[in-house]
Amino acid sequence: MHNMGLNVAIAILLFPTWVYLVGATVALRRFVARALPEPPHRPPVSVLKPLHGEEPGLYENLRSFAEQCYPSVQIVLGVRDPLDTALPAACALIRDLSGNDIALVVDARANGSNLKIANLENMIEAARATMISAEARRESRGAHDRADYHDQPDYPNGRNDKEWLKHTLWYKAGDRLDYKSVILKPLTAETIAPKARAY
Repeated sequence: MHNMGLNVAIAILLFPTWVYLVGATVALRRFVARALPEPPHRPPVSVLKPLHGEEPGLYENLRSFAEQCYPSVQIVLGVRDPLDTALPAACALIRDLSGNDIALVVDARANGSNLKIANLENMIEAARATMISAEARRESRGAHDRADYHDQPDYPNGRNDKEWLKHTLWYKAGDRLDYKSVILKPLTAETIAPKARAY
């Protein structure tokens, strides 16, 4: 009789624990099963990557920046020396991922004593030019993809050739933009028609 009373007392004491464990398990399963909400708009980002010298796995590391699962990423690679041994990996990346927005800045200017920071400062100019130009361009074209200008009947693949088939020129003084016509008939190669985006 004494053991039965002890068992009942233990069961009464453990009952809330069991209720908690069952509730926590149900809540966890519901949490894991729910779909994560997609953010309404993910703004474009620029990744500034200062380089100095060849190192093991440099190309693969740089490629991982360019292949992020994010709608619009600009990669700005920067070196100070035009003979830097990191340049072959950077140039190979630009060649291999020609559809990506990758810029290379070679600039020896050094503002201050920290050369890495000076390299970053030199790259910011390229990123700024891209951001200001991209904000003004009301279409999607190539690596420039705007969430608010996607495929439409009048603008296949988001391209608006009527208004935006032109080069954008950025001037540092006052962040001024100007435009230059595109030469539609290349002098040395056949024209290639635009193709649909495929990710």
